[in-house]
Amino acid sequence: MKRILTTTLLGLHVFANKAHAVALANPLGQNKVDPNQIIGNIIKSGLSFLGIVALVMFLYGGLQMFFSRGDDKKIKQGRDTIIWAAIGLVVIFSSYALVSYVLAFITTL
Repeated sequence: MKRILTTTLLGLHVFANKAHAVALANPLGQNKVDPNQIIGNIIKSGLSFLGIVALVMFLYGGLQMFFSRGDDKKIKQGRDTIIWAAIGLVVIFSSYALVSYVLAFITTL
């Protein structure tokens, strides 16, 4: 037990002496401190994530239809999933365009 403790403390001492400062890049971009741009980037990232969710729903609806084994109820359920995913995608693209337009307008003021 004493040997494990000594080895651990020696290892921590060696790693503590090897620590160097690391320069991190600004995740918001260079000289981007405008709150409008930061909020716009957050909204655009959220809408991009929703686009990924819509893609997953398309795949899920297709798999529902694929594995339906001829059951009309499951085929209709898969088709409805795909239709609602398409409607969601239209809403996502519309809101993305609207946000881009509004942010472009705000940043020109």
